[in-house]
Amino acid sequence: MLLRGLLAALAIAASASAASAQIVVENAGTVSPETPILRSRFETARWDDGTDVRLTESYFWAPRPRLDFGLSVPLLRRELDSPLGPDAEYGGIGDVSFRAKHVFHQTDGVMRSTRFSALAGVELPTGSWHEEEGGVDVPRDLQVGTGTFGFYGGPLFTHIADRHRFAGEVIGQIHTERDDFQPGASLRLGGSYWYRFSPAIVEVAGEQTEFRGVVELTHVYFADGRVNGDRVGDGGTETTLSLGVQVYPTTTVLLEAAVQIPLHETTRDLRGDRGVGGLLTLKILF
Repeated sequence: MLLRGLLAALAIAASASAASAQIVVENAGTVSPETPILRSRFETARWDDGTDVRLTESYFWAPRPRLDFGLSVPLLRRELDSPLGPDAEYGGIGDVSFRAKHVFHQTDGVMRSTRFSALAGVELPTGSWHEEEGGVDVPRDLQVGTGTFGFYGGPLFTHIADRHRFAGEVIGQIHTERDDFQPGASLRLGGSYWYRFSPAIVEVAGEQTEFRGVVELTHVYFADGRVNGDRVGDGGTETTLSLGVQVYPTTTVLLEAAVQIPLHETTRDLRGDRGVGGLLTLKILF
């Protein structure tokens, strides 16, 4: 009876953990076919001479176990500080993305699970890429959208051992060219550690509010973009530490909050150095 209860708790917890993922690093688990997810994510980031505010609405569903799909629609508001005149403000819908995830290896035990999966997705050029301020075109790398198709994907790994969880990802992305402009390719390496502070033992999922802490480290390499076939020298690397907390008052409502701290960067941004950012997420399983 106890073993059956533990296995039932694991099944529910595994479904919730697949939904919750980490803060930024992708989770190797997939959504349950019985519980699609609606996610609202609010992000803010500050540079020396600018601020981004982003709201991304996402929907995740699974036609069968070990395979799920996701559709994300970002809304962006961007402010550029100007020492010579009025600040520039513009925004709108960004580049919509669609992705698929397939678990190709999974082993489950009592309060343990290990998963390996593959992720593949496409970004569509739905965001505006010809904004103007004062009759002058905003630089392409500061537009709401890229104006190009983007293709991304890579392997994912997740291991859950009761109160502990580890995850890793390697995600590459490339873009097509449009009007003699092509964003640089990128490669993201991410690692995550997740710990359930409370309750110490999950006897019946949903009876107690769960509190979890998350620590993530991501390192992104950006290749130079190209204009008229020539490199523009905007490549480099960015290393970011994310510290977050996850609160699950029920099995159908998941809340996340995190701060994102830039540790090192060599990229050239027209807005200057990147500062500390914030992130809030609401996930509803239905």
